[in-house]
Amino acid sequence: AVWTITKDSTKEQKESVITIEGYIKCKNGKQVPTELVCKGVFKDEVLVGIQGVSRDIHERYESRHTLFSIIDNSPSIIFTKDLKGRYLLINKQYEKVFNVDRKELIGRTPDHLFDEKYTAIFLKEDMLVFKMNKTMEFEDIVFHNGSEHIYKTVRFPLYNTEDVITSIGCIITDITVE
Repeated sequence: AVWTITKDSTKEQKESVITIEGYIKCKNGKQVPTELVCKGVFKDEVLVGIQGVSRDIHERYESRHTLFSIIDNSPSIIFTKDLKGRYLLINKQYEKVFNVDRKELIGRTPDHLFDEKYTAIFLKEDMLVFKMNKTMEFEDIVFHNGSEHIYKTVRFPLYNTEDVITSIGCIITDITVE
């Protein structure tokens, strides 16, 4: 995080609080996940110090790790996308089924993987979930890896702490009868 305060900074900027997550290395060499909340201390409009509080957020990191382990070990395809259709999270099953690397797909839209026909369908489904503000089920037929697959797709809104939809989650199960 970069925090720049200058003599021209507004009062709100000078009074702003920043939060940084990272690791602190203990004397025993162990790294502990830590959150640092800090703000500048001013005297006569001059920055004279930084005041802050740090706390151990190990339990938060453990919870995240557990959640990501569940998502990555699911036999279903799981992903989330922002409201512009860009991937935010992709599980291992998604990588395996569609033969992609999540690092290359995060931040991109489905048109990097599927043709226009499927991309339009997926976007329409996402927007319907957003508009209706509820979980919805779809049956999608998608041709990939040399064959046609039928997927039961459950799309659902994901909310921020103010209950505003920020992204769309999706769990997909292949129901193709072979």
